[in-house]
Amino acid sequence: MVRKQRPNIVLIITDQERAHKHWPKGWAEENLSTHYDSLIGCNEKFNKNRSSVHFTHAFTATTECSPSRASLLTSSYPTEHGVKTTPGHLDPRTDSGLGVDIDNTKVSSKTIDRPNLLRLMSSPTANKQQSRYDVAWKGKWHLSPSSQKRVSREGEILKWYGATSSWNPPDAGHSLWHSSTLGGGLKYNNDGRFLRGEKNKFDTLIKAAAAGSGANSEVVEPLPVSDDDSDSSNEDADIEAEEDECIFNFLSKHRISSVSEEEDEERDSFFLIASLVNPHDVWASSCFSGLTDDEFFKKTGYHPRDFENLPIELPPNYKDDLSSKPLIQSILSHHHVFGDLTTTVDKNEGKSQSDALRYIRFYAHLHKEVDAEIGNLLKKLEETGQMDNTIIIRMADHGENALSHKLREKRIQCYEETMSIPLVINYPTGWFDDCEADGGDENKTSSTRVVSSLVSSIDILPTIAELTGIDTTPFQYRGKSLVPFLRNDDTSKPLPEDEILFTFDEPLAPPGIPGYVRCIRTTTYKYAVYFTLDGKVMEYELYNLEVDPNEMNNLAAPNKVPDDCWFNYHEKLTKLMKKMRAVPLEFDWDKLSKPRMYSWN
Repeated sequence: MVRKQRPNIVLIITDQERAHKHWPKGWAEENLSTHYDSLIGCNEKFNKNRSSVHFTHAFTATTECSPSRASLLTSSYPTEHGVKTTPGHLDPRTDSGLGVDIDNTKVSSKTIDRPNLLRLMSSPTANKQQSRYDVAWKGKWHLSPSSQKRVSREGEILKWYGATSSWNPPDAGHSLWHSSTLGGGLKYNNDGRFLRGEKNKFDTLIKAAAAGSGANSEVVEPLPVSDDDSDSSNEDADIEAEEDECIFNFLSKHRISSVSEEEDEERDSFFLIASLVNPHDVWASSCFSGLTDDEFFKKTGYHPRDFENLPIELPPNYKDDLSSKPLIQSILSHHHVFGDLTTTVDKNEGKSQSDALRYIRFYAHLHKEVDAEIGNLLKKLEETGQMDNTIIIRMADHGENALSHKLREKRIQCYEETMSIPLVINYPTGWFDDCEADGGDENKTSSTRVVSSLVSSIDILPTIAELTGIDTTPFQYRGKSLVPFLRNDDTSKPLPEDEILFTFDEPLAPPGIPGYVRCIRTTTYKYAVYFTLDGKVMEYELYNLEVDPNEMNNLAAPNKVPDDCWFNYHEKLTKLMKKMRAVPLEFDWDKLSKPRMYSWN
């Protein structure tokens, strides 16, 4: 294997995919073959000259979608990058969060104090001895003002943020009410559009399937557009009007040929972010839960028969009564979008069905959907001859409760299901061994290593920078490079008490209810403070994860007197917040947040 000096980087981001848990033993490994066999296991069907590092304790820095993506791109927290809401806007002039008028934005490199990941990778001065990377973000974006009225220009938006290749609009995965933003299914399949440029028409697919399956086959006609789908037809028109560069087009542009080795050596390296929507589509299961199976299929392009019998049961912490938890969790548990689901009766078939079970089984099914799409992406990398010089990072933006603690989605709490994400780095075997930059051992065998140290999504930017030889010392990024783990250096060994910080800053809680969160997660404990923006009301959570991995017993519950453990972790949290520049600015944290007995009364 001959190695170039700079690798291509492919960063795969899925949406709302938690680290895999609460499924039967072996189910994930059997059903998510791309993730477990190709990326982690490095089997020969993928590429036998690959190795991987699997980070089993990776966490997002914040939720929801826009804040988490801004933290990934800036290696910082919402208190610095400013993106606290979804949708949210990352200012391309300063890489801080503000409302931005794209039409009037003129970006100068002199105005950027701390470049975001796209700008960092595309800068021609990032590594003065080499040309800049060809940088592309393809897929769900979520970090710029809407530009639906200027569809012809919308694909150029990301160039303000540092990308060198056009985006492929419109955005997807941004609505809980319109199925036109779904990532998969037969109806819209935006992930397929992002990957292959497909602009499928549901009517054509259904009729073609019926025509090819015999006269006795059931034909399900699509529903006509209703009032609540009025904007969907406009989005369809936009999709049809655009001929955008999809992920496959981008990779083909960088195809390695055997015609001229010199030309291939001179070709710019690329940095591709493949941002897929699924398993975010799980919201459709509850938003359209009052429909019959066929109506659900017509609305979403997914049919319940494909997932309703999966061997997935309610999670072991589903029965949490939340009596010892912060009040906002009980409020959310009764919310029609973010809370528990009941058993309903099918109005046509007269049988009862558990909407809760349908939700979690649909969620598992969507993992299979997006895993298959990632497999298609890997095949395209192989087909275009780029595997020997490409490092693949596979992660998610944040997790999903999926009815753990009777909660759905990922807002105003910090349970493992919300914070923990999959993270695998897959690379050409021998890349991080002690060998010369232009060569390696052809006979090296694949290897898979598991790293249990705590790592965060804010570590991705420093990692990619080190992988590509970019010096980040002039900038104040908050994350750390994970390259020592890839090299298996002594410095990568787990500390006795690792720690990462998680925050939630979106103003969603009712007035007077603590709805902002600061959380420290260590090797053995998790401690969180919930607070109002004026700092007048505080609530707390403390879990011993070694004896209570499902986070059922809050050691800092209402009416409990703070003990030494509680004070100790509050001090650790405060110290880490200050280090990460994540201390709330609206009140005196040191004065108002100190542990104290509290009560809902």
